[in-house]
Amino acid sequence: MQMSTLENKILAKENILIIIPENQKIELLSAVLGFSLVLEGLSKNIRVISSDNSHKKYNFLSHPKKISSDIDEPGELFISINTKDSAVNELRYEKLEDELRIHLKSDGIGIKKNSISAKFIKTPYDLILVFGAENISQIENFYKKNIDIFEGADLCFINKEFYSDFILDIIYKLKGILNSEIATNLFASTLIESSKPTRLGDNRLLKILSYLLKSKANHSVVTKYLFKDRNIKNSDISEIILKNILCLQSEFLLSKIPALELARTQVSSNDLISAIIETRLLIPQNHSLVVLIETPKKVEGLGTLVVLTSESKEILNKLSKALNSSSKDNYFLFSINSKNLKEAEDKVAKLIKHLFKA
Repeated sequence: MQMSTLENKILAKENILIIIPENQKIELLSAVLGFSLVLEGLSKNIRVISSDNSHKKYNFLSHPKKISSDIDEPGELFISINTKDSAVNELRYEKLEDELRIHLKSDGIGIKKNSISAKFIKTPYDLILVFGAENISQIENFYKKNIDIFEGADLCFINKEFYSDFILDIIYKLKGILNSEIATNLFASTLIESSKPTRLGDNRLLKILSYLLKSKANHSVVTKYLFKDRNIKNSDISEIILKNILCLQSEFLLSKIPALELARTQVSSNDLISAIIETRLLIPQNHSLVVLIETPKKVEGLGTLVVLTSESKEILNKLSKALNSSSKDNYFLFSINSKNLKEAEDKVAKLIKHLFKA
């Protein structure tokens, strides 16, 4: 489905059902939940079906008000009784305060349970979006139980290899507004997808990470949940780095830490280095990270500090020769004489380009 077609369908419909089939990866779940929150913000009547209640597994993710594992939407019902094998000769009902009791009687063998069915007279949804599936067969159980929901609704299957940037493109076209909760959901999806082997050369995802952090994504809660084994101690520094990250050249990423932001974190010099090394673990493995640290104006003669961390032995060896120094724990620390971060960035860019021609 073309983006413009999907966008127009969403804009034209008010009552939208979003289905997330069972056993979906967290990157799909977080992106789709972020998308559903945007639609809720656009005053759409949204219901999300999380078929295996997977949204409950990830308590750091936000979700819309109406989310469940099955349909529980109210509507006008039509009740049908198959009388082929036994005719109904008595029907009566009693209306209690909170209950309506219907009594059916038939001569002979009685009425079988499976002879009675109930369905909506009119589907409560205008548009049904199924993410992570290509056709009905992949949501067969849900479809068979709720076939009346699909009758008369516009049905769209959306199955992509990656979802974070796809969803963000839709949101942009819908002119949706990102709040902190939505940005956090999308940040989780993008951070996971940015480390996928097939996306290692896609620097657009890094721009998206930066954009989402500037949109108040909660970096700390995402990284602490997704990277429990990496012990991210200084999430404030990691957030500043990712917020200001850009592609310097092939396989080199650059970020800047302004003096004011560094002062706000109140981290020690050792913790600062550790945070930079930890942040490199959050970005694609084949990328080296260069971080420029603006020193306070009261500290004269120090210039701009530069930390370069890499997993590449070739890069580390070349830097060792150029700087006449050896790396420590896969990082280099040196300073550049500069008046500001922009001048430091230009000088570092020239150094990297000279040493590592793309």
